[in-house]
Amino acid sequence: MKLSIVIPVYNEEQTIRELIGKVAAVALPGIEREIICINDRSKDNTAARLDELPAIFPDVQFRIVHKPVNQGKGAALRDGF
Repeated sequence: MKLSIVIPVYNEEQTIRELIGKVAAVALPGIEREIICINDRSKDNTAARLDELPAIFPDVQFRIVHKPVNQGKGAALRDGF
């Protein structure tokens, strides 16, 4: 079984590593996990922080999407789903 966790992100440069660390730390015995981060055209350094995540958490499967235009949280969630 695979669990996909969709996280919309906008200007989360200061908190994204901590958030992903908490999500990655949850024990899910027998369940494969992927974290899908949708960057909704952040204006800060969030994009760079997201791109660093696979190296920081090598045991977690990531899909990181950088949207070219800010469309809001709902659109980011739809894109992730």
